[in-house]
Amino acid sequence: MKKDQSNLRRFMMLVLLVTSGLIIQLYFNANVKMLSSEKNRLETELLHLKDRMEDRVVEVQKLSSKERISNLAYGKMGMIKAPKPFEKIYLNHLRTKKIVQLVEKKYD
Repeated sequence: MKKDQSNLRRFMMLVLLVTSGLIIQLYFNANVKMLSSEKNRLETELLHLKDRMEDRVVEVQKLSSKERISNLAYGKMGMIKAPKPFEKIYLNHLRTKKIVQLVEKKYD
């Protein structure tokens, strides 16, 4: 009788252990599936966002192209192109300060 109870107890413990292991494995498999689908969804979303960003970069390049800006400046704003490059004037920093001081003294 005792031996039967001992065997039954061992069998129940074994069944409980196997069942617990299966439940834990099913839980982790479900989590892995869920996380894999989430990863795939996020990767797809990332690809779409990269495509949108690339489209926007192309649009910015089109809008900031030299030809477009020149056409807008000449056509809509009435600007004209300079016939020749402007002359460059080089100023001495100290001389500029002295001139500013003289002008300030004169108008004080």
